[in-house]
Amino acid sequence: MTPAEFIDNPAWADFIAESREPAVKRALPTHEDCAPIDPELVATHLKKGGTLGSMDGYEERPGQIDMTAAIARAYNSREHLMVEAGTGVGKSLAYLIPSIQWAAVNDTPVIVSTATRNLQSQLISSDIPRALKTLSDDARSSFKVALLKGRGNYLCLRALGEFFASGYWTMSKEEQDAMPGLIEFLQTTKDGDLDNYEGLPRALITCPGEECSGRHCPFYSRCFVYKARKKAAAAHLVVVNHALVLAEATSAGGILPAYGRIVFDEAHNLEAIATEYLSAEFSMVELTRILNRLKRRFKFKTQTFAALVSAPAEIFEIIAPSLPPRTDALRYKTPPWDKELMFRVESRLDAEITRLVAFLHELRDNEESEDAAYQLGSIADMLVAFANSAAFTLTAEKETHAFWIERVRLERRHSYLKLVGAPLSVAEDMKAMFYETKDSVILSSATLRVGNDFKYAVRRLGLNERFQSLVATSPFDYFRQALVLAPDCLPDPSSAPSEYAEELGGLMRELFSATNGRALVLFTSYEMMNAVALAARRELEEAGITLYVQGEGMSREAMTRRLKEDERTVVFGAQSFWEGVDISGEALSCVVMARLPFAQVKDPIVEARSEKIDREGGSSFRDYYLPEAVIKFRQGFGRLIRTKADRGVVIITDPRIVTKNYGAIFRKSIPASVHTVTERDEIFARVKNFFEC
Repeated sequence: MTPAEFIDNPAWADFIAESREPAVKRALPTHEDCAPIDPELVATHLKKGGTLGSMDGYEERPGQIDMTAAIARAYNSREHLMVEAGTGVGKSLAYLIPSIQWAAVNDTPVIVSTATRNLQSQLISSDIPRALKTLSDDARSSFKVALLKGRGNYLCLRALGEFFASGYWTMSKEEQDAMPGLIEFLQTTKDGDLDNYEGLPRALITCPGEECSGRHCPFYSRCFVYKARKKAAAAHLVVVNHALVLAEATSAGGILPAYGRIVFDEAHNLEAIATEYLSAEFSMVELTRILNRLKRRFKFKTQTFAALVSAPAEIFEIIAPSLPPRTDALRYKTPPWDKELMFRVESRLDAEITRLVAFLHELRDNEESEDAAYQLGSIADMLVAFANSAAFTLTAEKETHAFWIERVRLERRHSYLKLVGAPLSVAEDMKAMFYETKDSVILSSATLRVGNDFKYAVRRLGLNERFQSLVATSPFDYFRQALVLAPDCLPDPSSAPSEYAEELGGLMRELFSATNGRALVLFTSYEMMNAVALAARRELEEAGITLYVQGEGMSREAMTRRLKEDERTVVFGAQSFWEGVDISGEALSCVVMARLPFAQVKDPIVEARSEKIDREGGSSFRDYYLPEAVIKFRQGFGRLIRTKADRGVVIITDPRIVTKNYGAIFRKSIPASVHTVTERDEIFARVKNFFEC
């Protein structure tokens, strides 16, 4: 069957298996009705001779054993637990084993939430199958695991049907070329997970939650999202991401099964993700998305919306002069535009939305199709939410939020403006959503402490009095495995950035000749990274070293793969490379931190949170900038040593780690000695000597 014949076939989706049985709804048992699990017995699985420690040469990890027992005790005692588990502890197994044991004994779900897809994949493919070995054969055979992603990760059959509706011959050449791959994916996928598909833009073949008509959809029995949620509803262990957990917590429910225990892994990212999720945004792009839905689904003409579209367009014309041309974000405490003019235009926007919403409600009430009626009502709700976001960000009256204008840059020098209102603190929201409603919340990461305590993370994440803490120490011998150098012979990057970039670029050839490439250089800004790349590239290439720079067209994953596979390779990476890069062995033998990772002062939410701390009598540098930088610094350091066999060099080229008083806090935050070097030649000599030993 040709793509054209497949698309024109009205029954194109009939081959997809249906699932008509209703999802299992399990009542959540109270804590008092649950049976405890034995912490010592649970931890025994990880001891030498235990279920997972029976292989020859197995080495116990005391930190892992301690963490496993502590989580079991937290589940038994209905307590929350914050755990810092150093690299190499094996924290995934440490929280999976007690979670699986608790879920199996009490036939109740436990949620495991991560910040990244990479960790989700690792849990499903490797760690969970190993942890399940701790169950008896009978318990293991009935234990159910589910991976549940946000609906934007699943192919939507109705969206695909709407895309097919106009026919093959009306598609663009690019869309036609993508059809064979799409049809093959559709015919072979079991779960509709778009992480396994490359081709059409996801926006064409997915459905936002507010556009989903649920049981009213003609494809409901075949829906991949419904099947995934149905599987999760019956599961004992459900693996999700932080954004999905937050969506469940702020909605009417129905996404996740009722649960009382949850593990947040990669918890150092939780505040940032919660902030983004709890923020309000107002932009023309959002309105265009809503109206395009009306045009696609109900064939509305563009002129129907002309008056509505003109109002927000005029709003952004009024806003635009407030943002200087080369500025990407501008925070405002009071609106910097003509308030009377804005009030008149905003009133017109409200009136137009009210008119359109009333019209959609009238159509909905007279619509015979349940699916179409649901869609009309849903789009009306989206318009109301759009108007509310507009009013919220335009008036900027809530003192608990920061407000700013942001320029979103697209490809080919295009951009658009949006207004954002973000909470200054997520602590109270986290309390209401989790700590006051769940029996046990486990917060786990390799980097949660600043100094020797958890006070900063506890304050930012709003933990209540029902919490315990634990440090699960790394089994690595960093004094043997890592050499950490801090040269103080370079200019201060904060006061002389150009000179610093030039001199740092000059270090690269001899340094990476000594390491044979195999290096990752971490930057805090693209501007500095590009300046150093310009200074270093030619000499590195002359030395036979290939340089890959983030932002030059290659994805983060592809750059990481090149570093793993290609000899004499160096990668320059910005913010996203400071964590989540996991390369063991000789492929990564050197990590350079080009600057101490202080947050950008001009970041609106950082600026607003800093002012709040100062206003309340604290010190924004001591209480916010410094702790955030230390946590990120520790993440960057953690890129180097991933196994007991790894050896390598970390070089912190920012001289402030030596010359500033606060440098001691950074130096003491990592599990290795930091050696100050005063001359360039000493750097190269010590690096060469380390690798020759």
